[in-house]
Amino acid sequence: MYRLESFFSFSSRIIHSAFIIFLLLIFVSGHAVAVTKNSEEIRAEAFVSDTDPFLQQTVLYTVRIYHPANVRELNLSPINAVGFSLERIGEPPMTTRRVGRKGQMISDFRYLMTPLVKGKMEIPAAHIKVVSSKQQDSQWNYYQDKRQTSEVSTRPLTLEVRPVANLDHRWIPLSGLQIRAYIDRRQAPQVGEPITLTLVQTAWGGDGDHLPNLASLLKSPDFNIYPDKSETSHRLSPNGKELQGRRIETVTLIPQRSGRIEIPALKVAWWNINQDRQEWSEWPGMSLEIQPGANSVTQTQPAAVAEQNEDAWHIGWLIFLSLSSFLLGWWMRAGLPVFKLLRASYHSLSARLRRYWQMLVNRIHPATTGTVLQGSMPSSVQLPRKPGVRAITWLASWIDNRTSSMRPLWLHTWLLRRRIARYTEPRAIEHDLQIYARQALGLPDNAALHKIGEVLAERYPRKKQARLTELLHALDASMYSDDESVTLEDWKRDFCKVLRGAGFRRSQHRVARYTLPALNPDYMSIHKA
Repeated sequence: MYRLESFFSFSSRIIHSAFIIFLLLIFVSGHAVAVTKNSEEIRAEAFVSDTDPFLQQTVLYTVRIYHPANVRELNLSPINAVGFSLERIGEPPMTTRRVGRKGQMISDFRYLMTPLVKGKMEIPAAHIKVVSSKQQDSQWNYYQDKRQTSEVSTRPLTLEVRPVANLDHRWIPLSGLQIRAYIDRRQAPQVGEPITLTLVQTAWGGDGDHLPNLASLLKSPDFNIYPDKSETSHRLSPNGKELQGRRIETVTLIPQRSGRIEIPALKVAWWNINQDRQEWSEWPGMSLEIQPGANSVTQTQPAAVAEQNEDAWHIGWLIFLSLSSFLLGWWMRAGLPVFKLLRASYHSLSARLRRYWQMLVNRIHPATTGTVLQGSMPSSVQLPRKPGVRAITWLASWIDNRTSSMRPLWLHTWLLRRRIARYTEPRAIEHDLQIYARQALGLPDNAALHKIGEVLAERYPRKKQARLTELLHALDASMYSDDESVTLEDWKRDFCKVLRGAGFRRSQHRVARYTLPALNPDYMSIHKA
């Protein structure tokens, strides 16, 4: 029994000793692993894509940190920028990748740097605060990590900034520039209809904010040009060593005439930083075939045509009544019997109206010749039932068109003011102004509003030419934008107010009226004489 107890006591001591030795081995191995992990090196470096850039040339400034995988945070302190500007690209770190067998990581902070002074320029050292996790010495407490903070710095950099070359245009240092443009060709362009032109500039070695505004270079008498919006952007090249910038501009073009017209070429000068010389990038322009806008004008101008016919109806009635009164007085003076005169006049007038009616129907629809008077007119020809009324209306319109060139300017302007007051659409006003310009001012059909304003301002009797031109530009812009700052009613009131008195210009060669001398001359002047 005693031997058995001694055996168990000895065995328990051996097991206890082995357990203590096992714990010691674990402690030593854990301590060795922890030291190995924390002994990895953390270092930083800084470099630029071009060590001798030109003034105002955008280069890439990179701060690179080599660190182990247990780093949790990297905080870069602000850099004191003196003589240059810095703009961060993306959220730091920009790139993170693993290199080597030990699992070392690389993190990059990238900036756009633009030198603002020439000569030697120094970029100060960058300071990075590194926060990493440190394990306990015992592997039993691996879940209780502690944070360890350290700081690394880069070396300062010195750049030699070259001056700007002597040029007669804008200074744009780049390594490459491309200009492209395109329009939406899904619909055929027409006169007066907007065309969207998109201009794209792609630059290598520069930012999109430094590229010029191409919309300001577009100038053509065949278009009205309205710049819309402009967007700039930048990104890194696929190899990460060069900056690529882009500028996209949208322009609205309004053709002013039909036929083949040219969008002018665009040419931009820039400085090649690789070859150290001036170069030009050019877009050759394009040709467009503009269709006449007669269909669109007819569909959008029913009010203008109706108002014009209404005025022609009044003038025709006035001319008809005047002629009738003259003929009636002549017949009465001739001494003919009244009833015989009326009967003969009725038959003669009815025969003439039938001939005019047949002539009118033949012009409108030749296939209905000989059948209209029997009441078999097709539904496509919308004419009144009474032929006399339609014939007189046609006669009044014909007389109005024939005598429009003989009217004075004040009569044209008075009729224009009456019609404008009843319009509810800007396009109807534009259409009537074009008719007014053709009849009263001698301009060609579909004349532009700015051209009408220039010609009308020269003949205007009052000193309000600037206000007249401003109102016509506002009407032109209201048809292609959503600007509601000035309503159409206010515009019509102001325009009719400016037109008041047009055509009554006094002669500049009018002889001054002779006046008598003063009744009471100056006494002192007589005394001195």
